[in-house]
Amino acid sequence: MACLLLRIHHCVTCNPLLGCSNYTYLNESSRAMTYNRSISYLCDANLNGWYRFTGEAGTQMADSCVNMYRCGTESPGWLNGTHPDLTDGAVKRQVCFSSFDNCCHHSHEITVQHCGAFYVYKLEGQSHCNLRYCGNGSPYAQECYNYKVLNETSRSKTYHGSYPYQSDRMLSTD
Repeated sequence: MACLLLRIHHCVTCNPLLGCSNYTYLNESSRAMTYNRSISYLCDANLNGWYRFTGEAGTQMADSCVNMYRCGTESPGWLNGTHPDLTDGAVKRQVCFSSFDNCCHHSHEITVQHCGAFYVYKLEGQSHCNLRYCGNGSPYAQECYNYKVLNETSRSKTYHGSYPYQSDRMLSTD
């Protein structure tokens, strides 16, 4: 019996990619770090296990401070530190949750694992519904939130200006 227990223990601790084959996708656009908060806060109270960020949520957990009211919640969570290398195995990292004046108002430890082409995160549910893990994605094309409004009165179809005529040659396409 002792050999059997040792064998089971050995299998669990020696599988360096344990989380890489058994995870749940976090792919909602509301998890992206550029997503503005919704009317009611979304939360991660029911998470428990290994998770992978994909789709509009991004390719990994955000790894820099995320502004309040992003990711569909009041206090978005982001990885405070670097993502591990493939050879590191599963490592402990701190997740910070942002507030008004503090990028790391609340924090706790999670496990992160590099799986070759992606990362997985061992996450647990949050006790407060204003805390949510945030991905590095951008669900909107850059031009959907980084633009210049053209609202000069001279652009109106009823505008009757005089010479010299105005041109859009100088508008930037960046």
